[in-house]
Amino acid sequence: VAPNSTNNISNITIGTNYYKYSDVLFIGDSISAGATGGSNTATFAELYKTTTNKKIAVWAGTGDLTTITINATNLALIQAMKPKKVHILLGTNDIGQGIATSTINANLNTIITACITAGAKVYIGTIMPVNGRDNSGVNNYILGLTNSVIIPYHTIMDDPLSAGYMNPAWCDDLIHPNTAGHVVVKNTLLSYGV
Repeated sequence: VAPNSTNNISNITIGTNYYKYSDVLFIGDSISAGATGGSNTATFAELYKTTTNKKIAVWAGTGDLTTITINATNLALIQAMKPKKVHILLGTNDIGQGIATSTINANLNTIITACITAGAKVYIGTIMPVNGRDNSGVNNYILGLTNSVIIPYHTIMDDPLSAGYMNPAWCDDLIHPNTAGHVVVKNTLLSYGV
C-alpha cells in the first residue's frame, strides 16, 4: 500500500517503481483513504491486499474531488503507474461542494478514459449513501457506463430501514465505513472480480 498522506498526491514524486505496475490502483477520497468518524482499523484496500496478497497502490486523500484528479499532471502520473486494474470511488465531495452533476460525470469519464488508455481494466463504484442526500444524478450516470465494471455501492451500503443513509452497522458517522463496513467493501471487491 502506498504511504498514507492527506496531501495532494501531485506533491509526491514517483522516483521508483513503488507505485508502478500494481495489480490494483484504488482512486478515491477519504472513504478509500480510510478516514472515519468512528472505529476503523483497516481500509478496504488494506483488507483486500491482505486477503489476495496482490500489489496495490492507493491514490486517495481526505476531501479529494474529481476536479483534482483530472488535473493533467495527476492523470499523467496515474497513467505512468500502469496498473492492471483501477477501482474508482469518487464524487461524494464534489456533490457536497455543489459541483454540477454534468461536470462530475464528465470528470469521471475523463478519469476512466485515461485509465483505459493506460491499459487498465476499470471498476467504478456508485456513490455510497450519505445522510439521505440525493446522489442519483451521478449514480445513474455511473450505472449507465458500458466501458467499466459497475459496483453498486449505493444499494450495497444502504440502510434497509432508512433509504439514502449508510447502514449504521457499517459506519459510525453516516459517511465513512467503519471496520465492518470496510470488510463489506472488501468482500464486494472480491465478488466483482477486482
